[in-house]
Amino acid sequence: MDPQQHLIKAVQTAAKSGTLKLDGWDLTEIPNAVFQTADATPAKGGVEFGSAAGWWEVYQLTKLVLSHNRISIVPDQIASLESLTLLDLSHNQLTELPDALHALSELKSMDVSSNPLTSLPPVMGELQALVQLKCANCKLQEVPDSLGFCEALVELSLAGNQLATLPERLAFCTALTTLDVQGNQLTRLPAGLLRGATSLTELNASRNKIQGSLNPEIASLSNLVRLDLRQNQLSSFPDGLQATACALRCIGRFRQGGSRGAVFPRASRGPDCALPVVTVKWSPIAGCRALAELYLGYNHFTKVPVQLSQLPCLSTLDLR
Repeated sequence: MDPQQHLIKAVQTAAKSGTLKLDGWDLTEIPNAVFQTADATPAKGGVEFGSAAGWWEVYQLTKLVLSHNRISIVPDQIASLESLTLLDLSHNQLTELPDALHALSELKSMDVSSNPLTSLPPVMGELQALVQLKCANCKLQEVPDSLGFCEALVELSLAGNQLATLPERLAFCTALTTLDVQGNQLTRLPAGLLRGATSLTELNASRNKIQGSLNPEIASLSNLVRLDLRQNQLSSFPDGLQATACALRCIGRFRQGGSRGAVFPRASRGPDCALPVVTVKWSPIAGCRALAELYLGYNHFTKVPVQLSQLPCLSTLDLR
């Protein structure tokens, strides 16, 4: 089939479904037909280009999939697709995104992963309906503060970039439940983010350069279910109030091994306790009452707080 005929057929399919799928077409640019004016001719069951009304205005294009191509530029005409709720531009050759994206006021899901992007435009903060943003495996060196205005954002993936910091303003994304920042160059998790993003259920900050003690603001994440901090340079948990507790019980699938595995404090057996009793300091990790999976392997811990044994949902503790 001729490429133009193939495109027209795809547009005709989109006219019925609201979804235009052009993924894996080896495109070097977004075809003009996507933005071209058109006229619906129901009797013929097709689309004729060249009339006064945009075909997306007739058929309400809501999903545009352009992944796995070789597209290097998103033209400003993208602003004309005002009904888009999903835009997939992943696995292309984009080095920047246009300011025209601000016009996509209905956009809920955007994927620009696996592009050589070094930054995101500040206008991203104007996408008030955005629920899911995937920017993994790019070359991002910074994230705009304006992203914190995306108050509906639930899932944010920034994995596999070159980020040294995260904007504190992400704390205003109070609906955020999933944050993936693994494989960056972070040296800390911002205190403001931990205090504000209290809806987080999953936080993956593995394979970074986070050093020293775990941020005590982690106690704010009372809804956190999965925390992955593997392959950092953490060495301790933050100290707090002095307390007495039983030593760590066997938790679900507990794994320990290697030269960097955790070593529990020496303890003596108390008269009223079947397990060894130790004097320990309270740890903010105890605030994570919903925590079910905790991954701390390949850090520099020499001991872990006994309060982990008091987390009622904890079933997986990885200290390899």
